[in-house]
Amino acid sequence: MAAKNLKCFSSVMLFVLLFLLTGCRDYISDPEINMPPVLSTDKQTYVMSDTATVTLFNPSASIIYVTVVYNSVEIKNNSEWFIYSIVACGGGCPEFAVAKGQTVSTRNRVAANPGTYRLVCYYGKKPNTPFDEKYRIYSMEFTVN
Repeated sequence: MAAKNLKCFSSVMLFVLLFLLTGCRDYISDPEINMPPVLSTDKQTYVMSDTATVTLFNPSASIIYVTVVYNSVEIKNNSEWFIYSIVACGGGCPEFAVAKGQTVSTRNRVAANPGTYRLVCYYGKKPNTPFDEKYRIYSMEFTVN
């Protein structure tokens, strides 16, 4: 009788385990799907005559949509962030897709004033995402001397 109960218990546990693993499959893979893009600079410290390489990397399993590698530059003043400059596109910026594992880079002169800065990128998870529905990411802080 004990062997029959053990066999029944084992069958139930196997069913529960398979059910849980099947249900958790999407949950386990979601972190990869939902990983935010990474916005980075090639250095942490620049001098005013330097050119910075800015890279947007998409580690997610989903395509993201952007119009530029970064949309604005913010400067830190007394522990608060303020817009320093906005990336302007004459005639508008065409949207482009950044696929899984893809990187997109640009090179620009660093800010003309010494200080602590960070970059801001807005991206959508579908084409033509309205601005108020876009996600925002920041680069790490960097300094201009």
